[in-house]
Amino acid sequence: FLQKMQLSKRKQDAPRSKNALGKTTKGSEVDHSGSAKRKKDTKRMERFHMSNYRPLPDTVYLKHSEIDGMGLFAKEQIKSSHEFGITHVADARFENGYIRTPLGGFFNHSETPNCEAYIKEDYICLRSLREIDKDEEITVKYWLYKIIME
Repeated sequence: FLQKMQLSKRKQDAPRSKNALGKTTKGSEVDHSGSAKRKKDTKRMERFHMSNYRPLPDTVYLKHSEIDGMGLFAKEQIKSSHEFGITHVADARFENGYIRTPLGGFFNHSETPNCEAYIKEDYICLRSLREIDKDEEITVKYWLYKIIME
């Protein structure tokens, strides 16, 4: 008990300092372990759950492609000018200047495509050129690698 009293008195007498937020704290209250950040990160992760993660738009699914490997296919009829999302993000650290998103990793090339990849600021996005039938493969005429090779 006496030891607890002495510890308590030491806490009261501890020098005061300001934390990163400018709040005045006693020396014993300063948390240098990063536990406040870990608690915040834990709360953020509790809100994030794998069932919320959608690497592909809800309008497409993956399956074996007759063109090459896996391909993107329409889950439902898709209207002309439908915006699927971002396929690539500009990033100079990568060989071709872009990093591919999951959406950009699975569409296949066609000389008669039903979609187009177009540049919008620091992104390459995917948009349908015409109506796409349910279960039809999403295709694009590749141009990114041609630009890089020139």
